[in-house]
Amino acid sequence: MSKKVWQTQFSVSMIGQSVQDETLTSDVLYRHNMGADAAVVSKRKFKAALAPFKTWYSAASGEFRRYTHELFPGVRVVVEGERDKLIAKMSEHQQKYADFVSEFIDRYYEHIETERAAHNGSFRLSDYPQKWEVADKFKFSFNYFPLPAKEQFIEEHLKEEWAANMTKLNASITNNAGAQLLNLIRDVAQVLGDPEKRLIEGETKKGVMAKLREFNERIPSLNLNNDPQLTQLSATVQMELDYTGAMLRKDDDLRMAIAAKAAAAVSSFGQFNRKIAA
Repeated sequence: MSKKVWQTQFSVSMIGQSVQDETLTSDVLYRHNMGADAAVVSKRKFKAALAPFKTWYSAASGEFRRYTHELFPGVRVVVEGERDKLIAKMSEHQQKYADFVSEFIDRYYEHIETERAAHNGSFRLSDYPQKWEVADKFKFSFNYFPLPAKEQFIEEHLKEEWAANMTKLNASITNNAGAQLLNLIRDVAQVLGDPEKRLIEGETKKGVMAKLREFNERIPSLNLNNDPQLTQLSATVQMELDYTGAMLRKDDDLRMAIAAKAAAAVSSFGQFNRKIAA
């Protein structure tokens, strides 16, 4: 079994957000002299009540994709060095999801009355599940499992194909990490080099220095091919660009000096666009 990457899956489901209304559909077809199958009218359900869920899902799915990589279309993996961090992140998101579902169910009858007012004469209580059914409409799933080693395949050509896929994946993750690190350094050079740009750094919004520092800490896990250029670039960040926004806000000369070092790093290391090994 591969010790470097694990396959991982994340999915959620929730209560239905729309329902087809046959009465409204018939009315629209009649008023516009349309054919029987020309249109259907659906009513939105729980738009306001589900808004926090959509905000949560955007954050959870974004974090999942941030720590995972595409192996094949629809199949994502996480490197072993970041697996535990991803598990911890998704555990936090699962708890927030559970809290949302609990609150949604607790306030279910309140939500129904909001729906009644919004839909006015078109409201039908039968369009909504009973409160005791609601919990089953919400599902959270996060799984991970090791990818097979090539020795687990019987056919020789399958072993070779799988080995080639793993080689390509490792190269892709390594090169993408290098490209992303270089882009973050470029951002630092541009922001620090412009005195008009504010250095933001806080818990709710991270600035360029915090983003660079956080991603650079991930490089040892993402450098699957032990690329010496990426190792050197990461070391350069740690030795020459490890400053906080607060430190640079207090010293304009230091800010300009770090901007110059960042620009020099971008110039020295160029682009991580090397051909991925087949």
